[in-house]
Amino acid sequence: MVTTEKVLKMIGLIFLMFVLFCCKKKTSIEAKVYNYALAEPVANAKVVLVERKESGLFVSDVSCIEIASATTDTEGNCSFDKEKLKTGAKYTYYLAVAEAYGKAQDYPCGGKTSGFLEIGENQNQKLDVGGIEATLRIQFNNLLNPSQPGDSLIIGLSTIEYNTPKGIALGGGGVFSAFPYYNINSPPNFPAILLTEPQQTEAQRLKRYIRKRKLGVMTIKVDTIKVRPYETNTVVIDW
Repeated sequence: MVTTEKVLKMIGLIFLMFVLFCCKKKTSIEAKVYNYALAEPVANAKVVLVERKESGLFVSDVSCIEIASATTDTEGNCSFDKEKLKTGAKYTYYLAVAEAYGKAQDYPCGGKTSGFLEIGENQNQKLDVGGIEATLRIQFNNLLNPSQPGDSLIIGLSTIEYNTPKGIALGGGGVFSAFPYYNINSPPNFPAILLTEPQQTEAQRLKRYIRKRKLGVMTIKVDTIKVRPYETNTVVIDW
């Protein structure tokens, strides 16, 4: 026979389970979206708060939904204030960049294993936007014109090493090099404007090295240029 006391205990147990598995905690997050390859914040990026739910033992049993979004300011900052996040063991939450530089960005769901938010804690998150495609070409103006035997131009573009929030160093490789020169047996015969074929690369900072021997005078210039995301970037080299 089920007594009133037992019924009350069962109700209390069900209520306790409901609280443990379904209650929500208010969580506030400050986020910054930064492109470490370009060493600059990303303005007008769309940041989403993702709820990730596990319903089984396999990756295919994981689903994700965007429950809130925010847009970064000119410094790449945005915030989520007192978001109500579920505390059940099958729920995890994280921030992702859904759009940057006017283009949709992919982010993981089932394959994500780290970077989850601390539910109920006020916290800061740094989000890296890197590996974005870009196109690069070189424009030579008046290449070796005028020049004399022995004159030459050496140009090299190489990536600049940088660290991500995970502490991983990236970059440091060569991207482009050229060595046109004037030989007495092969005088220069270049058009006034010479454009190389576009090549695919990543948006990043590049070190530009130019060594020029023009009419017997040697000069060297080293500076930094930026390859912009989703653009055809033309690096101009004036003789």
